[in-house]
Amino acid sequence: MKSMKKIAIDTVFLNRRYSGISIVWYTLLKYLRPQGYEIILFKREDSYLPREILKKYKVISIRSFQDEFSDIPYVNYLCLANGINYFISTYYTYSTMVPCIVYVHDMIPEIFGYDFRSPMWAQKARCLANGKHFVCVSRNTKKDFERFYPNKQKGHLNYNALDTERFNQEDDSIIELLQINKPFFILIATNTDVYKNSAVLIRLFNLHPSLFRVFNFVCLSDKFDQNLGIKWAPKVSEAQLTSLYQKSIGLIQPSLYEGFGLPVIEAMYHRKNVLACDNSAISEIGLDNCVYFDPKDSDDLHDKIYEIHNGEHEPKKENGYKRAVSFCPESQVEEFNQIVNKLT
Repeated sequence: MKSMKKIAIDTVFLNRRYSGISIVWYTLLKYLRPQGYEIILFKREDSYLPREILKKYKVISIRSFQDEFSDIPYVNYLCLANGINYFISTYYTYSTMVPCIVYVHDMIPEIFGYDFRSPMWAQKARCLANGKHFVCVSRNTKKDFERFYPNKQKGHLNYNALDTERFNQEDDSIIELLQINKPFFILIATNTDVYKNSAVLIRLFNLHPSLFRVFNFVCLSDKFDQNLGIKWAPKVSEAQLTSLYQKSIGLIQPSLYEGFGLPVIEAMYHRKNVLACDNSAISEIGLDNCVYFDPKDSDDLHDKIYEIHNGEHEPKKENGYKRAVSFCPESQVEEFNQIVNKLT
């Protein structure tokens, strides 16, 4: 009788509980129903996993990540000691003793010319060089991966999924906490990296301060600008996030590039207009359900904000909702099972 494949998943990235990549992994692990293989979680000391996931899988507690070159022999030992056939990392750790399935979330460092001498990006490059199989979360990411790494095996496509159960509860305390007292937009510009394009927001607010007389703007990030009109909410619960989505006018996602664009489908699921730039996976995920603006033109963004406020893009909301729910966990799980069971 053929033995069942054992696949280890390293939870190294799941110490960043509120990150989009973490949410992607929580969704996959929650809904996954392994067929013909077993999942074993290598749970890092500092990672967070919901109780339902901990109860679902075999869990081996391991030490926190320290550095790449001390981690490799440690991961190798764990894989060999536990009879692992394939190793998957939530973020670019790897084994050199068993085949690695590498999840490719984006090609941001490659496209924007990050310094690959820095430890984080050097590790990504070595992880990809070492990888045997690759799973990309959008067609755009797959295309970019194959462009930058033409000598590697072509990537499998498996779209991220939207777990709508995350939005079953609301907590309106966030509205009072942030002192929201006007119609408001949610801003997604989670850091000052060039690709997040926070520069267009800073220009928008500097050139059009009158916006604050009409609207509130809630930025789901740590503070990166001193403008007193922005309300900062770097860490909100899912119930609070649900309230923000439900009560907002819409979402502004100004990125120059994204590997997928989870906030886009979250907002569309809540039947909200999404203001975004027509590029990368954003266009692929949002299609014509987004309201697109010129990424360098704050005046264009200003005008589109008022178009949404005036109800000029209402028809996009229902079609956006239908697009969002098409990214269902069942499809992601089915595709994952097919990919794994074709591996050699």
